[in-house]
Amino acid sequence: MLLCTGMDIELVNQVKHSEYLQQAALEEYGPDLHLALRSRRDELQYLRKLTELLFPYILPPKATECRSLALLIQEILAGSVFLPSLDFLADPDTVNHLLLIFIDDSPPEPATEPPSPLVPFLQRYADARNKAQSALKLELKEIREQQDLLFWFMNFLKQEGAVHVLQFCFTVEEFNDRILCPELTDDEMQTLHEEVKKIYVTYCLDESIDKIKFDPFIVEEIQQVAEGSYRNVVKLQTMRCLFEAYEHVMNLLETVFTPMFCHSDEYFRYLLKGAESTTRNSKSNRSSLNLDDF
Repeated sequence: MLLCTGMDIELVNQVKHSEYLQQAALEEYGPDLHLALRSRRDELQYLRKLTELLFPYILPPKATECRSLALLIQEILAGSVFLPSLDFLADPDTVNHLLLIFIDDSPPEPATEPPSPLVPFLQRYADARNKAQSALKLELKEIREQQDLLFWFMNFLKQEGAVHVLQFCFTVEEFNDRILCPELTDDEMQTLHEEVKKIYVTYCLDESIDKIKFDPFIVEEIQQVAEGSYRNVVKLQTMRCLFEAYEHVMNLLETVFTPMFCHSDEYFRYLLKGAESTTRNSKSNRSSLNLDDF
C-alpha cells in the first residue's frame, strides 16, 4: 500500500494541472527535498556516489587503483543498471503488479501457447567460437628468453606468492647440469647431496612455506636420496623423481601462471612501458636475475 502525507494530498488539491505537480512539489519541499529528486542529473550523480561506495565490496583492490577502470564500471552500474532499475521500480504499473503478486493468492492463468522445444543449457557458450590465438598470448619460453619480461613475470609471481615455483625450475636445471657429469668426485657428490637435501626440505616437506604438491612417489624418492649416503646422489642420474617433478612444475607455469600473467597488471605495465626486450639464453637469465631479491 502506498502512503501519502497530508502535505502530498494538499499539493494535489492545490495544483489544477498535473503537469505542474512536479514543480509545485519542488517549491513546497525546498531544502528538505532529497538530493536525488532535484533533477535527473542529480539523481544520476547520487547513484554514482552510491556505486563508488560499493567498490570495496564488489571489486578487487587492484581494480580500484585504476581510475579509468573505476570510472567505467561506475558509469555502467549507475547509468545502465541502477538508474533504469529504479525507473522500472518507480513505475506505477510495476508497483501495482508487485502488489498484486504479494496480495493475490490465486494461481496464474494457464499458458495457451505450446511450449518451446528444449535446448541444451548454454550450449553456445560452452563451445569455443573463436579459436584464433590472442595477440597478447605468451609462451613460457618467450618469457624466459627476454630479460626484462622475465623480471615482470617474477614480480607477478611474487604478488601471487608463487615465485618459488619458478625458483624450483631454475634450481633443478642447474642441478641437472652438474649431476649428469659422467665422473663426479667425492667433493662434488657431497655438494650435490647437500643441494638435494635443500630441495627436499624447501619444496617437499609439509611444514615448508614453499612446499609444492608432488606425487607421493616423487617425494619418497627424493627423501630416500636426501636421507641416504651422499654417494647415492648419483642414482638421480637415472631416477624419475626430479624429472617428473620438473615436468609437473613446468606444466604449472605454462598452463596456470603464464596465462594469468598475460591478463595481469604487470604484463600490461610492461606493454605500456614499451621496453625493448633483450634476448638472452636461459643460463644468463638465471645468473643475472637473483630470485632471492623477489
